[in-house]
Amino acid sequence: MSVAHIALHQGEAVEKLKGVSLSFGAKLGLGLLGACLVALAVSAAVLFSHHAREVDSIGKPGNPFVFWLSVSYKATPADLEQLSALLTQAADMQVEVKRAPDEQAALLAAGNRSVDAWLLPLFDYEFCQQEYGVRAVLQPIRVGGAQVYHGDILVRADSPVKTLADLTGKKVAFVDPFSTSGFLYPARLLADAGAKEVPVFAGSHPAALAALTAGKVEAAATFYDPAVPADPSRRLLARTQDIPNEPVFVRKDLAADVQKRFADALLRITASDAGRGLWSRIAGIEAFTPVTDAAYEAVHQEIDAAGKELGALVPGGQAIYNDNRRPPMGMTP
Repeated sequence: MSVAHIALHQGEAVEKLKGVSLSFGAKLGLGLLGACLVALAVSAAVLFSHHAREVDSIGKPGNPFVFWLSVSYKATPADLEQLSALLTQAADMQVEVKRAPDEQAALLAAGNRSVDAWLLPLFDYEFCQQEYGVRAVLQPIRVGGAQVYHGDILVRADSPVKTLADLTGKKVAFVDPFSTSGFLYPARLLADAGAKEVPVFAGSHPAALAALTAGKVEAAATFYDPAVPADPSRRLLARTQDIPNEPVFVRKDLAADVQKRFADALLRITASDAGRGLWSRIAGIEAFTPVTDAAYEAVHQEIDAAGKELGALVPGGQAIYNDNRRPPMGMTP
């Protein structure tokens, strides 16, 4: 990960410390050059402090195992505290569960040792696997036993549209360019059918459905939820192939014994009423099952077949992709 990306999240703290350091250096009589060198040293210490994390003591007091959840999950501070306590007890090591500050920060953290495990959207995992070699270890089983989900393309019940090809030249509401069930998979169905639709990004699944109901679009792509009764005002036009639930994944250099303790702890707590109820509230999860990266090979193939780059499927991904391939900045005298 580049200095530029780390600075994006730590710049404010760095600037404050630089100011203090400049003042301190001046008071010591170091002159402007000396004071600047002090400030530079302090900045570097802040920017790269996460690399100083002692990996051999992860899970010990003061150096907890860090597990980040997507900002999209409904985890309250109390939920995170309870989940941390359950995992700490089950794993017999200190575990700290947090919500990622934002999606881009979660992606960047996969490139260093500041976080050990994540549960993020599917494309985020795919991107981190490509860029940082993370490993899938567990897959959520959602309430009802589902290990996969689908996207639907819906039209109004009275719509004259009968086939996907009929949507050529028509407005179709998608969720956003980063949505699996609300964009990529439905868009692939349309492309395979030869449709040349006019895409409209609504911003959310409910917004896409609202646009369809209001007659602003001819069709809408959205997540299929079997728990929600079918709306008689809408008609299913097409359903995507199976999309695997997003995995819990770990950084590539996580020690095998630590990974096992964490994974076993997640399996153990979801076997209890307390743990299962907690995960159900947070993300509609009733259990986990062991998984490997191989379970997501079909997703790789779908992305390739759609002609998409992973960097374009996650927020800020293209900038991270480009930055990871930029030659390191050289030092000038």
